[in-house]
Amino acid sequence: MKKYITKVKRFFQFENRTFKDYELFIEKAKYNGFEFVQLKEFLKNKDANEKIIGLRHDVDSELDHALKIAKIEHNLGVKSTYFVLHTASYFHVDLSKNTLNDKLIKKLLYLQNTLGHEVGLHIDLMPIEIIYKKDPYVFVKSLVGLLKEKGVNIIGVAPHGNLFHHIYRQNYVIKNKDFKNSIFADPYIDFDIKMFNVGYEAYSLEHDTYFSDAKFIGNKRWDFSFIDDDFFNKSGRTIILTHTIHWAPSKFYYFTVNLWITMQYFFRYLNEYIKYRKSI
Repeated sequence: MKKYITKVKRFFQFENRTFKDYELFIEKAKYNGFEFVQLKEFLKNKDANEKIIGLRHDVDSELDHALKIAKIEHNLGVKSTYFVLHTASYFHVDLSKNTLNDKLIKKLLYLQNTLGHEVGLHIDLMPIEIIYKKDPYVFVKSLVGLLKEKGVNIIGVAPHGNLFHHIYRQNYVIKNKDFKNSIFADPYIDFDIKMFNVGYEAYSLEHDTYFSDAKFIGNKRWDFSFIDDDFFNKSGRTIILTHTIHWAPSKFYYFTVNLWITMQYFFRYLNEYIKYRKSI
């Protein structure tokens, strides 16, 4: 019970991570010879002397905020990769019918074609089967095809770490005890990318260094201040995972937006859980 309370408390730790901090990191990395590339570039053969950073942004809840960060990167001459979440409220008009939001396509094309970033799909498979009663692999493959038809070139996918997976997983037999005890346990975490007609899965890309703001050091969420100066003197492939909502122009904005999104997220899945319990 204690670990669950700790994880919930972390959702309400609203520290300020400003756009300016992010800009300073990018400028420092570029000054030290790093090139920022889209994650699809990690599919190429490795160069022993390369100094590349792949910025991976998981867009869990708020696409418009992610676009603000994408503009900052564009203005700094940086390319990155944004994984958009198909179970988020900004994505579908009707998820059960796979009907996309028209505004979504315009924004994704703007992100891809105007700002020059890569768009990937943040896959959340378990709710597709448990809540919406669909084959998750067929659903996602169809969605990838639909996005490509509309001009959004989906090459990569990244699994979503859903806080409520532990609610749904009781329908599955998970043999690995440590995996089963994990709050994010998801039997869909391993899959063949050919099932989705895409080129890569983000966690499988070859890299030398990996940072993520999903990690907590003590009880503080990781941010760029944890990167020491030695990092900038090294060569290699680095992947940095951020969740765009953790960056904001001000502390007030960060607190209010995150609180609002957290509450929406909580009540949405509480409602899904109630529906799920009624169905079994």
